[in-house]
Amino acid sequence: MPNHRVIVATGFRIIGLATALLSSALAITVGIAACIVAPSATQPRPDYLSVTQYGLIGLIANAASGAGEIMSLLNGMAAAIFGLIAVLALIAASFGVLLYAVGRGLRHLRHGRDSSRPPSR
Repeated sequence: MPNHRVIVATGFRIIGLATALLSSALAITVGIAACIVAPSATQPRPDYLSVTQYGLIGLIANAASGAGEIMSLLNGMAAAIFGLIAVLALIAASFGVLLYAVGRGLRHLRHGRDSSRPPSR
């Protein structure tokens, strides 16, 4: 009959190690992505062109400036989300290390009294 404590300890160790490794890899990957996506130095805002003077070209240039502002906003939001995911992945990695430690502790745990010593009164 298999020893239940060894089976449970092995399960904790495998789950903990897998969680820690995958979460660490995710944290590193997302952290690098957050650094790449991070907003760069602010660009000077272009002057809006008069639509009455420049016509269709002015309208297209103004629309492109507005679209650039929207993309800048989305870039900042993506950087914040990537940073949050990286922090959550590090927390999950810490939890995986904790599970691994619990598995190691359960493996070495002696339940009941030690058979090599006489019972104490």
